[in-house]
Amino acid sequence: MMEYKLPKVILGKAFKAETHIIVGSPATLLKNILEEMGCAVMMWDPHVDSKMPKFGPSVFLIGTKHQEFADFKFPKGSVVIDPWRYIPDQDEVQVIRVGE
Repeated sequence: MMEYKLPKVILGKAFKAETHIIVGSPATLLKNILEEMGCAVMMWDPHVDSKMPKFGPSVFLIGTKHQEFADFKFPKGSVVIDPWRYIPDQDEVQVIRVGE
């Protein structure tokens, strides 16, 4: 199993795309499970949070399929896990499209 030493970030808190409702969010459930396992995880959602934090190279999981994430400029050296396979390739960013 591959282990990434980079910070972990879940992009999206909402339970479905283009909404701000977080009740029943699978992304939040995943964050809680990872934290119970001892993994520190940061979350950010443009439909929920007012200010985007400064991200350095990280492992990003697209937790909600917000259209904004398709244009998101990931820091070089990052790994992006994309369950919906809609994140385009970026220079020096590894995009892992689940199911490909």
